[in-house]
Amino acid sequence: MVSKEKIEIVPLGNDFTNIESKEFIKNQARKDLQIPDNEVIFLFVGQIIWEKNIRMLVESLALINGFPFKMYFIGIGYATDDLKQLVNQLGLNDKVKFDGDDSSSTFSWNASRGNCR
Repeated sequence: MVSKEKIEIVPLGNDFTNIESKEFIKNQARKDLQIPDNEVIFLFVGQIIWEKNIRMLVESLALINGFPFKMYFIGIGYATDDLKQLVNQLGLNDKVKFDGDDSSSTFSWNASRGNCR
């Protein structure tokens, strides 16, 4: 058994306390990504697989299609092509975007820093 003194808890998440101006970075990210101020951003980061209930997520988005939003899926998985087809069938192509696993993309970089809220 390991003693409690040798155990260290490392919290998950990002530490944004050292960012000079979160508001500036958020505004710059929205500008770079051409996201209007009134548009809500939904973000899914992970494997695009049905077990994560992504069908319900996309079908729910169809119910609020008149609302100003963008949904970004960052990741890949066996259900990516079928999910893109569902997005197309529901008429959400202009609101739902896929960013694959390209961690160098502008959106992935900004989203990973929590800048698009």
